[in-house]
Amino acid sequence: MCRNLLFMMSISGSMVFLLYVLVYPVIKRWCSLRLRYRFLKITAVFYLVPFSEYKYQVVGMLHRMGPHVWKNIWHLSDMIDTEYMVITRASHIEVSPKLEYLRLFIFLSGCFTLYIIWKQVVQYLRVRKVCFCRNENTLSQSHQEMFLKIKEEMHVKQKVKLIRSEYFDSPLTGGILSPVIVLPAWDEERIDKDSYEYIIKHELTHIKNHDVVTKFLGVLVMALHWFNPISYFFFRELSCICEMCCDSEVIAGKGEEDRDAYGDLLLELSSANNIFSEKRFGVGMASSRSKKIFKRRILEMRRETKHKRILAVVMSGIFCIVGGITAFAYIPPATITVNDEVSVSGEIRFSMEDEMTDVLLYNNFFTDTEGNIYELIDNNMDEKAGCSHSYVSGTVSQHERNSNGGCTMSTYYAEGCVRCGDLIWGALKNIETNLVCPH
Repeated sequence: MCRNLLFMMSISGSMVFLLYVLVYPVIKRWCSLRLRYRFLKITAVFYLVPFSEYKYQVVGMLHRMGPHVWKNIWHLSDMIDTEYMVITRASHIEVSPKLEYLRLFIFLSGCFTLYIIWKQVVQYLRVRKVCFCRNENTLSQSHQEMFLKIKEEMHVKQKVKLIRSEYFDSPLTGGILSPVIVLPAWDEERIDKDSYEYIIKHELTHIKNHDVVTKFLGVLVMALHWFNPISYFFFRELSCICEMCCDSEVIAGKGEEDRDAYGDLLLELSSANNIFSEKRFGVGMASSRSKKIFKRRILEMRRETKHKRILAVVMSGIFCIVGGITAFAYIPPATITVNDEVSVSGEIRFSMEDEMTDVLLYNNFFTDTEGNIYELIDNNMDEKAGCSHSYVSGTVSQHERNSNGGCTMSTYYAEGCVRCGDLIWGALKNIETNLVCPH
């Protein structure tokens, strides 16, 4: 099992995305673009959220819901891998060598991630300063009124700024809290009323669907999982489906002639576009110059999708299950707390089985060789000093409940006095960790 949480997040998101690619021929026919877009957002969640950290809470909840059924379904009993172990002592913490390498990888990975994010933020701020602020071209009154009318018809309540900039050759929507739509500095005679309406509707749809936020999350996926080539394919698909989803909403209810006109507009904008080749700071009607992507967008406009609600629910469930199973395959490094003088040796067992199904009589107790159990009580020291000790061999067990709902049972070799309870502690025999406390 993977010991690196970042790797497991990357594998979990990649498994969901590969499942999406595998079943795409089916969902392309029976699921709407909005649902496909939602599937990719689910994928982004598995890339970005460390669900593995909540593994034991989920296991404990399921165990409490049906302990007997769960016992038959989930069976895990294995030795703790001492190559991935943290030993917590009173004076210091010991980390196994392989965990040191993982810490180094996490540090280097974090540096790469911060660099990628910094690069994108600087690029965004630079473009915003140059193109969003230095706009001397203003739209005519008729175009402003048409913009406000379309905005009202689409029920976009957010305040949106509309500007023109000579630095752009195709429309762009940027900004999260204060969205801005930037139009090229075209002559108003160059673009007709219908084309202008298509452009405004497309960009307002981006704002209405919060696509800028989604695209920034896609960039974060690439930054966090820079070592995973699948994350780059995921971002490309996310950007493509985002634009296709806007296309479908703009041309909804339109006839064949209108669809052809919209497709011609896309091709015209893409041929003029020269600023988006490597930019990821915004969304726009022609945010790519890839011929394959535009061919796919135009073919999708001509496709009639037969939406199946049941299939959408089933596929959403399958995506979540696949991502969840992969995330829950993660096993974190074992953490063991011992005294400074105790040497961690012998059998260290990590178990989820209900091997001790009886209720414990005591949390701390001494067990002699004949199986007799004595509770450990802090008796008076004078009483112990005056006792003519009679020691028998056995073990001392200490039961502690963990914050995640499990428990730890530490067992030591010991000799105990059956008269006063005095103990002579020996070496650690074993440590048993239950993910769900069975006592």
